[in-house]
Amino acid sequence: MYINGNWQEAQSGKKLTLTSPTDSSIIAVVTKGDVEDARLAITAAKIAFQPGSVWRKTSEEQRSKLFLRTAELMEERIELFANAESECNGRHLRETRNDAMSAAGLFRYYAGILGQVTGSTFNMSDGITSMTMLEPVGVVGGITPWNYPLMIACGIIAPALAAGNTVVLKPASNTPLTSILLFEVLDAVGFPEGVVNLVLGGGDVGEEIVRSFDVDMVMFIGGTETGRRIMQAASNNVKRVALELGGKSPVIVFDDCNLEATVDHVLMGIFLSSGQVCTAGSRIIVQEEIYDEFVNRVAERASKIRVGRYDDVSAQIGPLASEAHLKNVMAYIETGIDEGARLVTGGKQFKTEALANGYFLEPTVFADVRNSMKIA
Repeated sequence: MYINGNWQEAQSGKKLTLTSPTDSSIIAVVTKGDVEDARLAITAAKIAFQPGSVWRKTSEEQRSKLFLRTAELMEERIELFANAESECNGRHLRETRNDAMSAAGLFRYYAGILGQVTGSTFNMSDGITSMTMLEPVGVVGGITPWNYPLMIACGIIAPALAAGNTVVLKPASNTPLTSILLFEVLDAVGFPEGVVNLVLGGGDVGEEIVRSFDVDMVMFIGGTETGRRIMQAASNNVKRVALELGGKSPVIVFDDCNLEATVDHVLMGIFLSSGQVCTAGSRIIVQEEIYDEFVNRVAERASKIRVGRYDDVSAQIGPLASEAHLKNVMAYIETGIDEGARLVTGGKQFKTEALANGYFLEPTVFADVRNSMKIA
């Protein structure tokens, strides 16, 4: 972990073993922090934000230079970032490589707008002038998910630091490697001690970040139920929250569509990253006149999607991110069948001799689904 400008093990000495969703092999062993480690990081971030600190005296021009250097070092390590993320969550290298470039681009973007964000002035009645000023919030806690860990970590850290805040980041416990690599870059760039902090661990670390009176804002991307609990916990000191939670995004198809193009977009919309995207088009509502033809075309194309490893250039989708997630999705498939939905393709774990130990699932499509069904 990275706390107050230093790399350190968890105080408890506990470790966490990371396994590959591609073949179940061990890919890394990392330290596993707990509440005490989170408190150390929060304290460091709070001290670094105090008036008169090095960070508070760092000008927008200096921050911009730090950001540009961060982007440069990230771009030099694109393949390292991409491979680490693919090993952790199984997403194909073509996706994680693009994400790593976009993540570096976030630091370039915020470097460019530093100094351009201003308040407003309003003329009120009786010669009174009202002025708004924008100031940093304070300590920002960031909790990231396992599907896009690098991109979302940068999407939290870059704007928070650009505004002059300090940060405590907790990545998902099964995908911390790109966050570690990111903090190696931030360390090399030379951000002042305590400005950026990385705490690894489970839900107890995240809960401490959310409940702490010394954390002024929490940014969380993940499940809706967890988001609700964060909102409740954040009320103890009325801290700000920024939540981006799960959804069920519908695709609506009318009979005047370009059928082939629509099928292409529908398949991309749900099978990108093996469907593990909060904006995935997981429901398709089709005009009755073309319903049967559309179902048949989607099922036919989905059945031909090439499943494989993240480093297989011919593969189109990879595994699900963990054994637990695979079991969860399989349970939904069984529920859909039990409730009377029509399974038109897929529905089983995908296994070949080369992929026998991974968490692969056949691309799966149901038809004749009613809104009352759980899978809807």
